[in-house]
Amino acid sequence: MRHPKLQMRFDDWPAIDRQSWNSLFRDGDIFDGRGAALHWRAATRKTNLKHYGRWLAWLDSEGVLDGTAAPCNRATPE
Repeated sequence: MRHPKLQMRFDDWPAIDRQSWNSLFRDGDIFDGRGAALHWRAATRKTNLKHYGRWLAWLDSEGVLDGTAAPCNRATPE
């Protein structure tokens, strides 16, 4: 039985996931784009980063992590 890592480190995330994550916290205004999660507190960012890393590790352990797919396309009803 294969044991998955508990969590995938941010540096090991697929590039598209790292870029998407970083864009959530982009500072700006209504004209140049402001990240949707810029208002999150540091503790919330840390918790969500950890949980997302767990999900990626699980996908990887199941052999279904496609590093080229958009993150939103990885969640399926199945």
